[in-house]
Amino acid sequence: MKVISENLPQPLNNQNVTLESPKGGEALLNTELKKLADDIYHQSEPPELEQTYSKPQTMTASKIDMTKTVDDFMYELAVATGELYMPGGSVPKAVEKMLSPYDALLSDINNQAPSLAYKNWGISINQSGTLEATGSITDLEKEYLEEKLNGSEELVSAIKDFKSNYLKYIGPEIPGLWKV
Repeated sequence: MKVISENLPQPLNNQNVTLESPKGGEALLNTELKKLADDIYHQSEPPELEQTYSKPQTMTASKIDMTKTVDDFMYELAVATGELYMPGGSVPKAVEKMLSPYDALLSDINNQAPSLAYKNWGISINQSGTLEATGSITDLEKEYLEEKLNGSEELVSAIKDFKSNYLKYIGPEIPGLWKV
């Protein structure tokens, strides 16, 4: 783009330019500065704030095994991924072993206590390996379900197998998160 200077407005001579200060401008500035100067700072401590959380927090750190090479770590990760997610891996096989006894047990429960079919309940395994019923159920229903669940040795064995394989292979995937 070409600019032709003849078409641009010419600057004014500085002698022709005068700046007018607003009326009372200096007085207004002095008044505002006086307000700032009169502001007094008191060295008092801020009020005590209420705690947001009352539970103590504990942070821990675990040591990372620095003796493994990147290749060793990648190999372990590949094996763990295969065992966790691939058909034929230990975890998917354990899930397949759970399906048949779980379906049979669920059919039996539905025949004997049809009201449980419409309730929100689930299964968990505690540290000792006992199956527990969880969810929005009464204590009597929970007791009934736990008796049925733990009475199926095939289901208990399959769930324990799932748990042990899952915890065994999840370690390399998320180091430090799971402890077996």
